[in-house]
Amino acid sequence: MPDTFLPPGFNSGLGHPQCVAGHMYAPGQTCFDYTPYEIDVGGEENPYGPKITANISVDYAFPVGNSSTLDPRLTFSHTDSQYASIFQSPYTEMGARSLLDGSIDFTHGSWLVQLWGKNLTNQTYVVGDTITNVFYGAPQTVGLRANYSLGH
Repeated sequence: MPDTFLPPGFNSGLGHPQCVAGHMYAPGQTCFDYTPYEIDVGGEENPYGPKITANISVDYAFPVGNSSTLDPRLTFSHTDSQYASIFQSPYTEMGARSLLDGSIDFTHGSWLVQLWGKNLTNQTYVVGDTITNVFYGAPQTVGLRANYSLGH
């Protein structure tokens, strides 16, 4: 359980052991009843475990001339909402997200040139949460890649 739910001094030298009925404590030693702070997490979802994740890609290579191809590709992915902690509350829920990625590959002989993009709709989405820090997924990103293969 996060320390924020417990009384002040829990995670310090002032912390005391759980009181146990019939237990003899050393002189000067005190105990604390943590029972009211216990939380039953039985039946909760696993952290970072969405119920549904799905991906679909569409691409088709078009011949261009004798030894070239143009291959456009779109990929759609969906991730359901999920929790960042076993202690499930609105504060640790990460909303669902749907992302669109794409690329266009041009090949000619030994050359491959690719124009690509991730998160093309520039969606803002959470990928992690520690209650005190929130981590966001990458914003829209685009790039160009070129590759030459020897011995082709």
